[in-house]
Amino acid sequence: MHHGHGSKKDEVDIDTERFFRAVDRAVLEHHSRPSSLSLMLAALPEYHALFRRISHNPFLIAEGIDIHPDALSVDALRDRAWRIVEPYYYARLARLVEEFARAKSNGLGADDLALVAEAAVADRFPAGWMLQPVGPRSTTWLTRRLTTSSTTWESWC
Repeated sequence: MHHGHGSKKDEVDIDTERFFRAVDRAVLEHHSRPSSLSLMLAALPEYHALFRRISHNPFLIAEGIDIHPDALSVDALRDRAWRIVEPYYYARLARLVEEFARAKSNGLGADDLALVAEAAVADRFPAGWMLQPVGPRSTTWLTRRLTTSSTTWESWC
C-alpha cells in the first residue's frame, strides 16, 4: 500500500475498468446502435467477465472468442467467429425455409423469381411486407412482414 492508496494491482484494475467503459460507450454509440448488429467479444479470457459486467451494450452476445484478436490471423479469427455463429445461422435458415413453405402454401410466397417480380411490379404485396431471399445466393424468395429490429443474437444471423 502506498500511503492509504490502493496497491499497484488495484490501480491497474481501475484503469482497465475505466478503459473498458470508454470502449463500451464508443462501440455502442458508433457501431452497435447505428447498425443494430450483434457484437462478439474477442479478448483474453481474463477480460471477458469484467467487460461483460461493465458493458451496457444490449447487442453483446453471450458467446465470445477467448484469445487476443492480434494473436490470430484474420482468417483464423473469422473461423473462430463462424464456429460461434454457424449454429444460429443454420437455425435461422431452417426457420426461414419453414416460413417460406407456410407462406407458399398460403399463396404468400413463390420460388419462381419471375412470379415474385411480377407481384412486386403489380404492387400485390400487403403493406408492411418485403421480399427476402431465403439464403445466401438464393433464388428462392418469400414475402415477410417487417418488424421492429430485434437485439437478439438469433435475429442477427
